[in-house]
Amino acid sequence: MSDEHTPALPDALRLEVLTLGQVVYAGEVAHVEIPGQAGHLGVLRGHTPMLVQLAPGALRYQPLDGGEEQSVRLYGGFAEIGPGLVRVLADRISREEDDEQERMARARERAEASLQESENLPSDPQAVKARLDAELLRFFIAAKDLLPPGR
Repeated sequence: MSDEHTPALPDALRLEVLTLGQVVYAGEVAHVEIPGQAGHLGVLRGHTPMLVQLAPGALRYQPLDGGEEQSVRLYGGFAEIGPGLVRVLADRISREEDDEQERMARARERAEASLQESENLPSDPQAVKARLDAELLRFFIAAKDLLPPGR
């Protein structure tokens, strides 16, 4: 016997991920994991309606078509959750693979700069000693100029 006052479970859960100027994702999903201020929240179809303040973190979702789980990095905002809809209004979003590529590019730049610096260093031990002696002499001259007169 069906209760007439119990709403029917929606057929699917629709996810909309939006920023001020862009629709990042819109489609049907099996589930969503949201980084909320009070902790991570898992959402399936039929979820109780609520409004959630987002915390910085990964929003993960499983597309209904059976594809791989996807994720985007959120930097604040709000999520409106209902039985058949999750609408994420994010302050800022980046894809995690984009973050990884940026980290790799910065690491490559640091490595190349370090390599260029090492190419300018002398490899002959006598030249290294002469360079260190010159630096020490410069240091002591500078330190002498900092001492009060008469010392």
